[in-house]
Amino acid sequence: MVVIADAVSAMAAIKAWRPTFRNAADNVVFAVHATFFASGFYLNATGAPAFDLDTFASPSTTDEVGIENWNIFECQYAFMYSNSNPDGGSNRVKVLCLVEDHKVRVVAMRHGDRTLYELKLK
Repeated sequence: MVVIADAVSAMAAIKAWRPTFRNAADNVVFAVHATFFASGFYLNATGAPAFDLDTFASPSTTDEVGIENWNIFECQYAFMYSNSNPDGGSNRVKVLCLVEDHKVRVVAMRHGDRTLYELKLK
């Protein structure tokens, strides 16, 4: 899975949304979201619906949604994205962000792939 965004594009996305941050983790997590968005991914679910495995498995979950309720839970965040691939299909990616010991653990998984992509951000 390749996610490429430059800092200028990610910052432009953050400024355009003008999100409300409750804590330092919100800042980090929203930067992760802005990076996916600036890389050409569309947000299909956030908050409770994005945690749902059935939503991730459903091929009809490709409608773009807003960022409402993205930080509804304390210390845990979920986003589901899609983007078009060259063969006309769609790549779906679920991103979970969990706050652990003052660090944000980011776990990403692509639909149909058993590989988990993981990193910790301070």
